[in-house]
Amino acid sequence: MSQLPIDPTALSTAIATAMQNLGGDGDFQFMKMTKAGEFMFGADETEVQEGSQWAIDPRSITKGFIKWVDSELEGEEMAQVFGGQPIIKSNLPDSGVGWSEQVGFALACTNGDDKGVQCLYKSNSKGGLKAIKSYLSALQGQLASDPANSVAVVSLSSDFYKHKTYGRIYNPIITIESWMALDSTEAPAPKAVAEEPAEEPAPKGRTRRRAV
Repeated sequence: MSQLPIDPTALSTAIATAMQNLGGDGDFQFMKMTKAGEFMFGADETEVQEGSQWAIDPRSITKGFIKWVDSELEGEEMAQVFGGQPIIKSNLPDSGVGWSEQVGFALACTNGDDKGVQCLYKSNSKGGLKAIKSYLSALQGQLASDPANSVAVVSLSSDFYKHKTYGRIYNPIITIESWMALDSTEAPAPKAVAEEPAEEPAPKGRTRRRAV
């Protein structure tokens, strides 16, 4: 994946202060999508609230490689896309053999019960990379047309396809709902969805849960 066409000096101050150590604990929690297609975050694996929206910080986008051996993490090398030195696969241990491409970013919840929660999301799956690359493509267009509003406010969901051997395979979907400026203090309100009149009360939303 090539770097995004943006002048790094435009984000130099932000890069200097943002995401100094992506692998550290800090105030960030790790987000993942489970094999059942559910987004969860934190050590307690809290399910992402239905209807929540998350702002992606473009300064935090990272790209690199990860290596798993027998389901154990063998190594991970990531670098910031904006202003960082790209990771060269052939320079990795074993000349990069067994290492898979990985891309990630930081995002913060803008509404609902988890407003203000900050997470790190990284993926090396085929579906995850496709979703993130789709976001990056949209970011490229946004930077070309309206660079002042470069923070994508997104909703997170998933879809699936049926594999002959493994059954349902879920892929993440990152849907851009709006854009806002890096220095914005509030995200745009989620778009209202018109509801059809109902004779009976609408069913309650699903209960949030934590993994046990």
